[in-house]
Amino acid sequence: MLFVTYLHRKSKHLFQLLLPWAFSVRFILAGYIGEEGLAKENS
Repeated sequence: MLFVTYLHRKSKHLFQLLLPWAFSVRFILAGYIGEEGLAKENS
């Protein structure tokens, strides 16, 4: 039971670390795709 609690705490901590990173990557990717789309429309 103690191991499950430990694992839960670890996964919660990992989630808190990954959430901002995943959000920023998605933001950068969306911006990149948006710029690519604009470049294709302009050409």
